[in-house]
Amino acid sequence: MIPVRLELTNFLSYRDTAVLEFNDIHLACIAGPNGAGKSSIMDAMTWALFGKSRSSSDDDLVNRQAGADEAAEVRFTFILEDSNYRVIRSKRPNKTTILELQMQSADGGWQPLSESKVRETQGAIEDLLRMNYDTFTNASFLLQGKADEFTTRTAAQRKEILAELLGVTQWDQYREQATAARKEAEGDMALLDIRLNEIAAELEQEQARRGALEAAREAQQAISEKLAVKEQLLSQTRLNEAARAQQQQTVANLQGQLQRLRAKLQQTRETLDGRLSQREQLAATVEQAPEIKAAYESYQNADKALQAQQELANKFNQLQQAAQPFKLQLTEARSRLEQRRQGLEEQAARVEAGRVEQTTRADELRQSEEALTQARQRSDQLAIVEEELQQARQHLQQLAGQRKLLHQELTALQEQARKLEHLSTESASFRQSKAEAEEILDAASKKLDGISEQRQVLTQRQAEMQ
Repeated sequence: MIPVRLELTNFLSYRDTAVLEFNDIHLACIAGPNGAGKSSIMDAMTWALFGKSRSSSDDDLVNRQAGADEAAEVRFTFILEDSNYRVIRSKRPNKTTILELQMQSADGGWQPLSESKVRETQGAIEDLLRMNYDTFTNASFLLQGKADEFTTRTAAQRKEILAELLGVTQWDQYREQATAARKEAEGDMALLDIRLNEIAAELEQEQARRGALEAAREAQQAISEKLAVKEQLLSQTRLNEAARAQQQQTVANLQGQLQRLRAKLQQTRETLDGRLSQREQLAATVEQAPEIKAAYESYQNADKALQAQQELANKFNQLQQAAQPFKLQLTEARSRLEQRRQGLEEQAARVEAGRVEQTTRADELRQSEEALTQARQRSDQLAIVEEELQQARQHLQQLAGQRKLLHQELTALQEQARKLEHLSTESASFRQSKAEAEEILDAASKKLDGISEQRQVLTQRQAEMQ
């Protein structure tokens, strides 16, 4: 394996993407202070290839300044057997690791070789490199502080590592494959032997089976002759069955015709009975002829009376139509009077509401006048407070001027006090001046305290005025 390119993003101390090219490098030395990221380069290689590093957890590999959605990612490109491969491993905080294995194609693109699971992809990388993490860290890569790791291993572990390095394990795989192929071939040979024995046993029964075949053929010939006879009988039977079916159809048709004739005869009988009944009714009606004539004369008289009533009804309708316009005028007059009455009632309600509102407005006006009086009183009080505040400001300005003078005096006195401290060994008069200066300083401090209190009062009054 020949490294070509290493890219690190949010990996340990590398916040931004760092790219390391290995082209045309035969021997290199990486130097720098502690924490600069020298060992992180080697950790990036082992983590990208085998998912292992000096950190106990993959979450510790993510840069501490990286965001919650940013991942630590390492891209390691290497050459193996004249082919370019690239391994990409990334890890987000509290998320699963993502691993990809790619191979560069002839057109410069990357063809994925990853499996469906991370563990299977890791196995594919180790099969491609023909070494695991332990073999890599004991032969091609020495971890920091673990240069003697190979010598501290047990004999069996050293033998396993050397076997991996020398490719002896490949011959073990070949042996296992050859053993499996030999077992498969032996199984096939055993199946072939069984099949040959079965074929030999069947060949020994050839004569008996030929005799049985001849007997079967003769039986088949006899059965065929009997079948031909049976088929002729079946054909004749089918013809007879067709004739019988045709006769049944004819009988069914005749039965249908008979049913229809019977139904028609019954209908004719019912019609005859109805006519006879009607004839009897007509005979009874002829016998009632005088009564019918008398009823007819009564009907004519009733009809004349009905016509007279109809004429009266027509005249009544005409009168009602003539009175209809007057009824409409009366209805409109009633409607106008009703609307007028409703308008007067609404007007009276509005007048009553106006009276109530006038009373309410008077009460509100009286309350407003009282509130205005209180506001004027409050305004006079605020004017007084404003005047007091103006006086307090003037007094504060005077105190500020005095404070400035006192501060100047204090500065001068402090300077004089420093001089007196240096000259305290010269004269007692200097000590007396120092005491006086301290008294003046106390008085100035008291004045400053008074100014602070007055300033607090001024601030409180400003808040009250606001």
